[in-house]
Amino acid sequence: MVPIVNPRVVKLHEKDGDWGAAWLASNEAGSGAYRLIPSTYVPLEHVDMEKYDEHFLGWSDNPQPIKKIEWWPTQVTSTRVLALLNGSLDMTDSNLPVDLQPDRRARPF
Repeated sequence: MVPIVNPRVVKLHEKDGDWGAAWLASNEAGSGAYRLIPSTYVPLEHVDMEKYDEHFLGWSDNPQPIKKIEWWPTQVTSTRVLALLNGSLDMTDSNLPVDLQPDRRARPF
């Protein structure tokens, strides 16, 4: 995954042309609407994110935004699908193989 980061923050932590990769392995420099809660970050296992009140686009278009997001990255596709089906997960990335994507013709939403 390639996150979108604030280049000004990353460049401050660049070492030997690594584009800040070593620093980013345990820090965040996001530019999104949510920011990482560092105390909950376990690389490749878990991270919580909280609404960033100072986001440059503001929140006027969303009067009731989600305040906290728990993220449990799961690399095994079948585990992600089962978690969605049993309700222990509210969302996942869109990288589902075609054979595991819902057949929208069979069950319209």
